[in-house]
Amino acid sequence: MERRLKVEANSSLLVKDSSSETRKSSMDVLTVTKGLLAELSSRTRKRKSLNPEVLQKQKETLEGFFNMPLEAIQQANAYGNIEEIIHSLIQNSKDLHEKTILEILLARVAEFRESIPMAMVIEEAAEARIISLLGKATVLDARLEEREKKLSFLVPEFSRLSKEEEKLQAENQFLITQKAEILAHKKHVLAHMEKANDETSEDVEE
Repeated sequence: MERRLKVEANSSLLVKDSSSETRKSSMDVLTVTKGLLAELSSRTRKRKSLNPEVLQKQKETLEGFFNMPLEAIQQANAYGNIEEIIHSLIQNSKDLHEKTILEILLARVAEFRESIPMAMVIEEAAEARIISLLGKATVLDARLEEREKKLSFLVPEFSRLSKEEEKLQAENQFLITQKAEILAHKKHVLAHMEKANDETSEDVEE
């Protein structure tokens, strides 16, 4: 009986030791696994991370783009390059504030990419309208200049004719007055002629 208890006790100890070794082995494996994952993640980040000099060069390039007029960026079709640089800087930035600024900047670039072509179309239409109006203004100026020349001739001519009219009216008034005087004198002479005729007839009858 005592021997049996010893055997069972020994068996129980063996089971306990085996369970302990299993737990220890599992923990070791888990620890090793986590370590390997951390190492792989670190190496992956290192592979993905760009050289600081490259990042600085990208920032300088981005700054150069932003110093360009929007029309120049549109003509160079550089929005894709700008967005690619910003994406790269976001992925390689460890500063949360910087990432936030870059993400906002990326959204703004996308807005400009959509709005600038329409703005340029409107600007081109406005320029075409201005050119058209300038052309019409040039034609109108030439027409007005021609009209001015005609008026410059017609105004003095009108003044000359007005003076001639005044002169003729004065002469006409003089002639009317002279005619009235002649008619009055003629009437007076006629009266004297009739009187003389009557007197002559009386003398002849005597």
